Amino acid sequence: MGLAAGYLAGLAFRGGQVAEHLKGPALIAILLALFVVTNHWLEDAGLLAVTAMGLMIGNMNLPSMAEIRRF
Repeated sequence: MGLAAGYLAGLAFRGGQVAEHLKGPALIAILLALFVVTNHWLEDAGLLAVTAMGLMIGNMNLPSMAEIRRF
């Protein structure tokens, strides 16, 4: 689930679906929602899911990665 959420978030960021100044807060909101959903589904799976999402986002080479890291 984390890899899929990371891939979809990366596509939305790369495709211009999210404004530049909202990428940081949007990423935090997606991470929190993913954590809550996966942790509710299976206890302690939330940490693994958000870690996998972070790895996926970090390896996508997004053009605005410096802005996301600074946030």
